[in-house]
Amino acid sequence: SVPFALDAAGRRILEKNQRLLDEYQGLSSGTAMAALLHCIGLVMVPEKPQGEDLQIGVVKASAAEHYWPIGAAPANAPGRALPKLFNKLNVTIDDQPVATVVNAVQKRLDVPILQDYPALAKQGLDLTRDRVTLPEQRSYYHSILRDSLRQVGMKYELRVDDRGQPFLWITTRARLKRSRPRQP
Repeated sequence: SVPFALDAAGRRILEKNQRLLDEYQGLSSGTAMAALLHCIGLVMVPEKPQGEDLQIGVVKASAAEHYWPIGAAPANAPGRALPKLFNKLNVTIDDQPVATVVNAVQKRLDVPILQDYPALAKQGLDLTRDRVTLPEQRSYYHSILRDSLRQVGMKYELRVDDRGQPFLWITTRARLKRSRPRQP
């Protein structure tokens, strides 16, 4: 019910024919839109121009200091927010693409898994190319994901959407520095 307002840069980016890479089914509309826009370098910024109703601005990420987040840390402990993450199973992974591991875990956890495509690309990381190995062991899904992603410079974060529904966010282990505007 809140209208969107696109600036010129945002409009140019959205006009390009771009392929969606993640499935947003099951996520709140705010979290899904924030994640989708993040993939193409845009963010949502709540705005209330003087004398007008609230609207959501869609602007380039580099132009926004504060913007709608892609989920948040759960208020509860991870085991309460997503209990299946701590189910134990026997596992052996032998030189498999990390995407294969992530897809297998996603099917068993039945939870959306989103990727931070801009950060991964900036670090040269690719779930379909980068391969992992885990020795035969009895482990938790949490440990399988953590250890697999760590091998290739990635990590996952458990987050919840605007309705409190859990999802996993895959990003880089390295902190990306945000460029600052140049001072005159």
